[in-house]
Amino acid sequence: PYAYQDREFDIALVKPDDPSKITRSGLLSEPLKLSQHPGRISVSFDGAVSKGDGYVFAGEVEEPIRFANQTVRMKGLLKICANGKLTSISKPGDSGSALYTNDNRVVGIIIASNDFFTYAMSMEKIMSGWNASIY
Repeated sequence: PYAYQDREFDIALVKPDDPSKITRSGLLSEPLKLSQHPGRISVSFDGAVSKGDGYVFAGEVEEPIRFANQTVRMKGLLKICANGKLTSISKPGDSGSALYTNDNRVVGIIIASNDFFTYAMSMEKIMSGWNASIY
């Protein structure tokens, strides 16, 4: 396993026991470029604990995020809320889930939530900063 955390990223990777059993996600290999979509961006996710729909309420925000043993003032986050009400779309345990658009473009990865918002790292930022790809 590999983990990294700073004020912009909270990333953990694990090597699967049997890589041949990994199935494709169905998501497109290019993430949504947020800077090219100034309007409201609708997103969905299917997490380990719950699934939901909402929209990107704000981008490039700085918020204090509480982790197991510390609070980190993360920057550059996406702030997501539910359609029609000011509430989070995810639950504890959904961290690591991909947020994606109706046309299967990844927007971000969920890292935290509170009563009002779900917070995510931008996939565009992750891919450019970590030389990553979507499978």
